[in-house]
Amino acid sequence: MDTTTYLYKLGSTYYFRCRIPKDLQPWFNGRLEYKCSLRTKNPAGAKRLVKPHISRTELTFIMMRSGAFDEAQLRLLAEDYRRHSSITFPPVILPLRSETPIPL
Repeated sequence: MDTTTYLYKLGSTYYFRCRIPKDLQPWFNGRLEYKCSLRTKNPAGAKRLVKPHISRTELTFIMMRSGAFDEAQLRLLAEDYRRHSSITFPPVILPLRSETPIPL
C-alpha cells in the first residue's frame, strides 16, 4: 500500500488527504477532496497512522458504488465518513435494500 500519495505536510504536522471521485462528489456536498490531521510530526508515525484512513476511504467508496444502498443510505454513509475522521471501528452497518435493519 503506497501511503505517500495520501500524506501531506502542513507546517510540521502530517495530514491524510484523498480525492473524492467525481461520481461520489454529490454525496459529499460537491467537495473535491477530504482531509484530516493525523496529529503527528513524525514521518514514520504518519505512514503508520494513514493506513486505517486509506482502508476506510476505499471501503466507503466501494460500498457507495456497489448499488446495494438507496439514496438515504448513501447519504448516511457519506455523512458517517465525514463525521468520523478519527477512525471509528466498526463502521456503520447499514442493511441492504432487501434486508430488514440489524439491531446492534
